[in-house]
Amino acid sequence: MAFLIGLECNKNPAGVPTAPEVEFSTVPSSPAFMSNDTVSTLQVVDKNIGSLTLHVALSTACKSAVTVPVMVSGASTAQSTTDYSLSSNSIIIPAGDSSGSVSLSVVAPTAYEKSKMVFLSLGTPSNARLGVSRMDTVALVDVNGFGQHFKFADNEVQGWTQDTNTIINPFTVWRADSLVGLWDGGAGLYLARGCLVTMVQNMIGPNGPDSQICEVVAMDFGTSANADSMFVSQIRSATVQVPIPGFDGAAAMAAGQMFGNIIGFAHFNQMYFEVQMSGYYDQSASSTAAGQLLKILQQKVN
Repeated sequence: MAFLIGLECNKNPAGVPTAPEVEFSTVPSSPAFMSNDTVSTLQVVDKNIGSLTLHVALSTACKSAVTVPVMVSGASTAQSTTDYSLSSNSIIIPAGDSSGSVSLSVVAPTAYEKSKMVFLSLGTPSNARLGVSRMDTVALVDVNGFGQHFKFADNEVQGWTQDTNTIINPFTVWRADSLVGLWDGGAGLYLARGCLVTMVQNMIGPNGPDSQICEVVAMDFGTSANADSMFVSQIRSATVQVPIPGFDGAAAMAAGQMFGNIIGFAHFNQMYFEVQMSGYYDQSASSTAAGQLLKILQQKVN
C-alpha cells in the first residue's frame, strides 16, 4: 500500500510552491474497509506470515530529501513489541526519488488470539505536504488459529456432528467473490463492513443428514462497532424476526424462513456469527437449536 503526499518543494514559473494532485493507492488484493473516514484504508495481515511493507509515494520526485513521520494511534489494540514492531518511526525519501517505505514485522502468536488493529497516520513531512490519503489501518489476524478455535467438534453441542464431506475451512483473509455459499449477498456484503477472516462449517443434527442440518459461519470484524453494524444490518433486513432463547435481541436474533427454518444472527464483542438452520418444521425447535450453537460460540469468545 502507499500513502501519496503532495509536493511543496517544486515551484511554478512564478516561484509559487505547487501541490500536484495526489491519490491514495493500495495493494490490489487488500480488502476494502467501510469507514466514515474516507482517507483511511485497511490492510489485513496474517500473524504467521512475518512482515509487510508500507510505502509512501510522492506524486513526482522532489529535489530535496523528504522525511515523513509515521505515527501509531493510542487507540490501536495491537501493542508495539508484543504484537508487532516498526523498522523506523519515519520514512526518508532521498532527493530525486519518489517513494520510500517502512517495514512492520508481526510477532507470531503461540496460541489463538483475536485480531488486533494498528492505526497509523503520517505526520507533517519535511520538504513536502500531506495529501488527502494520510491514514492507514493494519489488522493483525491469526488466520489458522481463528478457524481452529471456532470450529465445532463432534457432540460439542449434544447430537450435532461435523459433516466432514462438506466442511469449508477457507482460513484465509476474505477477497471479494472468493467465498461462495454465503446467503444475502455473498462475501462482498461482509467484506464491505470490515470482516477480516471467516470460518464456514456444516453440521449434521441429532436426527442425521436426512433431517436437521446447520451451516455455521464465524467472523472476526476487528472491532465491536463493525460486528454490531453487521448484526443490525442483517436483522433490519429480516422480513420476520424470531427471538432466540437465552439471548436478548441486542445480542442474537433470527430471521424466519420457509417452514420452521431460521437464520440466527449474533455478535459478541468483535465476533459475528450466523447459523442457518434447515430441516425444521417448527420454528420454536429451530430457534432453540440455534441458541444452543450460539451459546457455545459465545463461550469461545469469552
